[in-house]
Amino acid sequence: MKYTHALAAALFVCAAVAGCGQDEETPARPAAKDGGEAPRAPATAPGDEFTVVADKETHGWLKTAPVEKAEFRETIRVPAQAVVDETRVARIGSSVTGRITEVRAMLGQKVNKGDVLAVLNSTELSDTQLAYLRAYSARTLAEKAAQRARQLFEADVISEAELQRRETELLQADADLSAAQNQLEVLGMSEKSIEKLKQSREVNSQAFVVASIAGVVIDRQIAQGQVVQPADAIFTVADLSRVWVQADLPEKQAELVEEGDIVKMQFPALSGRIFEGKIVFVSAVVRP
Repeated sequence: MKYTHALAAALFVCAAVAGCGQDEETPARPAAKDGGEAPRAPATAPGDEFTVVADKETHGWLKTAPVEKAEFRETIRVPAQAVVDETRVARIGSSVTGRITEVRAMLGQKVNKGDVLAVLNSTELSDTQLAYLRAYSARTLAEKAAQRARQLFEADVISEAELQRRETELLQADADLSAAQNQLEVLGMSEKSIEKLKQSREVNSQAFVVASIAGVVIDRQIAQGQVVQPADAIFTVADLSRVWVQADLPEKQAELVEEGDIVKMQFPALSGRIFEGKIVFVSAVVRP
C-alpha cells in the first residue's frame, strides 16, 4: 500500500566536469595502465576553487537546467488488509431461545433485508403467545362486564362504587393485554402476526431469524438441531459494495499522512490490480 504526500523542494542540478585543455605549465597526464591516456582531472578557474570549467568534449554529455521549485512526492509502502466496513455490517441473532430446525442461508450467500436465514422452535414464544391470548380473553370479559355495569347503574340496580370497580378491572385488563403484546413484539412477532394470532387463537412455536440488512453472509455459527440464545450472534451479514483497508504505519511515519490523503492499494490476490482510495481515519493511539 502506498501513501503519497506532496512536499515542495528546490531541485539543484550538480555536475562534475572535466578540466580544459593543458597549457605549457600544466603537467602531462600520467599514462593509464593499458598504455592510453588517463582521464582528465577537473580544472578550477583561477582564484576560485569552487568553479570548474568544462572542455569541448565534456560539453557533449553535460546537461543543465535552471534551479526552480517543483512538487516532490514521497512514497511510503506499508502492509495492509481489506476488512468489512463496520458501518455496513450486521451481527444477527435469534430474538428467542429455541432449537434450530432449518438453516436457509449458507456462507457466501447474498441475502436481502427481511430474508429468513434460519427457522427455530421455541417454547418461550409459544408460552408468550398463550399468555397474550389469556390477556386478550380477560380484557374481552372485563369490557363486557363494564358495559353491563353501566346499564345496571343507569337502571339504579347497582351502586356507583360497583360501576367504578368494573371499570377499574377493565383498565387493568387493557394494561395486561398491552404488556403481553409488547412482549410478543420483543420476541420478534410483527403486528400482522399478532393480529393473526388474535383471530385464529392458534399458538405457533415457530420463530424466524431474519436478515436486518442486504449483503453477503460472511459468518455462520449454527447447525441444525443447535440450541441458541438471544445473546448469540449466529449470522454476520455485510454489505461488501464498499470496504475498508487497514494499514499498519510505523509511528515515526505517522506525521506523513493525514485524513483526506489519496492512497493506492495493490492486491496480489487480484493479479496485482491497483485501487485508489482516501484516508478517512488515522488512529491517535499507537498499537504495540
